[in-house]
Amino acid sequence: MEDEKKELPLIDIAPSDLQVIGSILFPYARMIQCVIEPSSKRDTILRTVEMLRQRIADVKNVERVGKDPFPLSRNELVVIDNALSAFVENISRFVPQSQERDETMRACKALRSYLISSFAQTGVPTNN
Repeated sequence: MEDEKKELPLIDIAPSDLQVIGSILFPYARMIQCVIEPSSKRDTILRTVEMLRQRIADVKNVERVGKDPFPLSRNELVVIDNALSAFVENISRFVPQSQERDETMRACKALRSYLISSFAQTGVPTNN
């Protein structure tokens, strides 16, 4: 297992960004449970979400300053991208327009872009 992590691309992610990702993964998992019929695909997504949440929780237990490399698989990137997209879509739909809402949406979109571009720089394809 440790060898597998060493082979994953390392993405520099700030602790605050990891906290955001960790915070949106639980509601994303709940949404997946409601939206996708029971299947091996749904089980794989939920398993990926839970493993990612645990890894983020483990990192949060360590004192971090600045950005540190975080191993991230392509499947995890896809889950994070989808979770951030769903979060932005839902707050735009259900939260009244305000400066805070708009700034939160911009920050989430910027984080998505940063993760995708950082992952692309590792040389690992991001598409299926």
